[in-house]
Amino acid sequence: MSDKFYLIVGIIFLIFGIGGIGAAISNKVSCTENVTATISNVKIKRYNIRFHLLVTYSPVFTYTFDGKKYTVNADLSTLRSKKYEKGNEFAIKVNPKDPKEIYAGSNLSLTLFGIFCAVAGITMIICFFL
Repeated sequence: MSDKFYLIVGIIFLIFGIGGIGAAISNKVSCTENVTATISNVKIKRYNIRFHLLVTYSPVFTYTFDGKKYTVNADLSTLRSKKYEKGNEFAIKVNPKDPKEIYAGSNLSLTLFGIFCAVAGITMIICFFL
């Protein structure tokens, strides 16, 4: 395999890694206003993975900001059904410039994806120079 392959693929992975980490951080930085939201619904997704059923639970938040009511699907999910229960209150942060953008906790999968891609990219770039 050509040495340039490692460099090109490494740079692509590094770009995806930086993008994933940056997206996770920018959401946290832009959402500055504290709001108490109510979990108005819990979306349930079922995945069949090699004869195993995986069920995830994602909250839907309803909150009021500047006198207007918003309902937003959170970019969070868990395997535990009791973590997000309908009717529970939850502290979130809202972007004052775009109140439909919220931060309710770190998006672990996006952060891990970014870290994995960045490490893979750096490793491939190092392999190019060896």
